[in-house]
Amino acid sequence: MTAELKEELVKFGFDLPAYGAIMLTKIADVNTSNFSDAENYMYDHGWLWLLVLRFGNVIWDLHHKLSKQITVQIDGQSVKISGYGKILREIKKLLK
Repeated sequence: MTAELKEELVKFGFDLPAYGAIMLTKIADVNTSNFSDAENYMYDHGWLWLLVLRFGNVIWDLHHKLSKQITVQIDGQSVKISGYGKILREIKKLLK
C-alpha cells in the first residue's frame, strides 16, 4: 500500500465519528414534522452527500499526488514518470 493511500485512509478514519453521529440521529427517530422541505431533504439525504463529497475529495487528492512527476531507477537509469506510470510498471512486473 502506498503512503498516499494510507494518508487518505487515515483522513477517512477521522471522519468515522461524524458518520456514527449521523447514524445515531437516523436511529433516534427524530420528529421531522416541523422541518422545512430543505431541512427534511438534508436530514434524509445529507449523509449520502457527505459521503460522496468525502470520497470525491479522496479521489481528487490521490489524483493530484499521483500525477506529479517522480524520478525512478529503470535499468540503472534515472527516469521521470508520473505516479500513475510507476503503478502501471509495478502491475506489469507482477503480471510477468
